[in-house]
Amino acid sequence: MDAPPDSPRDATAPLPEPTPPPSSEPGASAHPPPKEAEATLLRSFSDRAWGVLLAPFQTFRHHDPAWGWGQAWGLVAVAGILVGVLGLVRVDHDKVGAWVWERTKANMSATQLKQMENPDVEEATAKMRRVQAFGTKLSSVLGPPLLGLMGLVFGAGFLYLVAQVLGKEPPDPVLCLSVAAFLSLANLIDLCGSSVGVLLSNGLPRPDLSALTDPFTQPLLAAALGRLSPGLIAYYVLLTAALEGSLGLTRKRALAVAGGTFLVVSLLLIALGGLGKLQMEAGS
Repeated sequence: MDAPPDSPRDATAPLPEPTPPPSSEPGASAHPPPKEAEATLLRSFSDRAWGVLLAPFQTFRHHDPAWGWGQAWGLVAVAGILVGVLGLVRVDHDKVGAWVWERTKANMSATQLKQMENPDVEEATAKMRRVQAFGTKLSSVLGPPLLGLMGLVFGAGFLYLVAQVLGKEPPDPVLCLSVAAFLSLANLIDLCGSSVGVLLSNGLPRPDLSALTDPFTQPLLAAALGRLSPGLIAYYVLLTAALEGSLGLTRKRALAVAGGTFLVVSLLLIALGGLGKLQMEAGS
C-alpha cells in the first residue's frame, strides 16, 4: 500500500539532483544575446566582407582590430590585377593611345600644332608617348597593389586624425588601418564595371557617368560626373558607417565628415579640370 502524501520519504530513495544556478559567464547560455550572436557570424573574412558591403552600419559596430587589413587589401589588389591583365589581353593599347593623341591634337591651337611640326619637338613627343604607353601597361598590373597600399596608409592617417578630433576616445592606429582596408572593398564595385567594359574591348572603361560625356571637349562636366560612380558612392556610405560604428562618432558628425570630404575632393578635381581647360584656351 502506498504511503500517504504527507509521510516521510523512504531513506533508501535517491535524492533529486540539485539544479545548478544560472551561470553569468559569457557563452554559458545556449542562446547568446543578439549582439554576441551577430559577432559570431563575422568570424570568417568572407562574412566580414559581405557584411561590410551589404550591411555596413551593422557590421562596423562589431569591427575589431583583429580583423586586420591584409586580406581586404589583397582581395582588392588581386581583383585589380585581374582586370588589368584582362585589359592587356582584350584591348589594343597602342591603338587607344593613338586615338587619344589624335583627339588631343584636335583640341590644340594652331600655334601648338605649328610647334609640333618641329623635328625636335616631334621626336620628344614620340618618345614621351612611348614611355606613357609602357607606363600604362605596367600600371595596369602593378598599380592596384601599390596604389592600394598607398591609399590604405593615407586613409588610415585621415581616419586617425578625424577620430582624434571628433571621436569620444583616442583612436587605435591598428583599428584605423583595418577600417581603411575594409572601406577599400567598395572599389570592387567599380572594378566589376570596368571588367565589363574591358570585355567589350573598351580601351578607356569608365564605370561612372563621365562615360556619357567627352572629356576632351567637356572636361569640367566629365570631372563632375566622374564623381558619380556606384563604387565611389558606396565608399562614402561605408565611410559614414565606419566613422560611426568603428570610430565612435555620432551619426551627424559621421555624415558631416563623409559628405564634406566628398564635396571638397569633388571641387578640387573639378577645379583641376577647369585649370586644364584654361591652359588649353590660353594656348589658342
